[in-house]
Amino acid sequence: MAGTDSGDRRGCFGFRRQHPTRRDALRAGALTAAGLGLPGLFQGRTLAAERSGPAGFGRAKSCILIFMWGGPSQLETWDPKPEAPSEIRGSFGAIPTRTPGLIIGENFPQLTQQTHRLAVIKSMTHDDAAHLSTAHRLLTGHVAPREKSDADGPSPNDWPFLGSMVAKVRPPHRALPPSVLMPWSVAHPAAPGGKAPGQHGGWLGKGYDPFRIEGDPNAPDFQVGGLGLPEGITDHRMQDRRALLTGLGSNPDFAGRATAAWDSMQSKALDALASAEARGAFQIEREDPKV
Repeated sequence: MAGTDSGDRRGCFGFRRQHPTRRDALRAGALTAAGLGLPGLFQGRTLAAERSGPAGFGRAKSCILIFMWGGPSQLETWDPKPEAPSEIRGSFGAIPTRTPGLIIGENFPQLTQQTHRLAVIKSMTHDDAAHLSTAHRLLTGHVAPREKSDADGPSPNDWPFLGSMVAKVRPPHRALPPSVLMPWSVAHPAAPGGKAPGQHGGWLGKGYDPFRIEGDPNAPDFQVGGLGLPEGITDHRMQDRRALLTGLGSNPDFAGRATAAWDSMQSKALDALASAEARGAFQIEREDPKV
């Protein structure tokens, strides 16, 4: 992470720092010879953000990250080596695609005509043979606090999960959670507590943990916990309870024991409980069969 401020790791995302980073300054110095200084650099960023949409997030409405814990290797999927010896290339062959020069594993014949919609990156590599520190790296984009190790489970010192970072820089304006983890948490028997690191808010705090949905959505009795009122509690009764809680919070003695972070998390949870939109988002039986 050359060029970041080691005194505040959050600065490298620009969450708190508004002034230029050392990387910006070095880049501006290199650009000055071409007639483009730091003001021009920031002006270009602003124009690019305006063209790509709100807050520079482009046109994408959502992103699905499929983390294939124990999945097939790159040699059987996106980067087969048909000319390599059999002990390297494996037992599966390769097939051509509509993209010139791109071949993929033979088990994906229907993808051969869709590769113009894909961005296949073959240059990513690492030298970490452990499971937990690499899970942290893949799910956060950053090296784990302790590299090449299966000794560390989730920790408040971890870098935030990718979805947690999105929640930080683009907070939701509705009751729907900005980041959802399903159908289960990544687990490993070597991990303390059984869970792999990199799946939560890390040093951003628990308020940025993804909303976890565990279980099989195809099961007839599947329900999403935390998005429905308890039995016997009506919407009206729920609102009465929330009003009572708000009244108690205005009491100085009671309010002194609460924190702003807790109030924020509690408000989001209550909004989700009362939101028909949030409850309906996970009722997959209402979706068109094609979807």
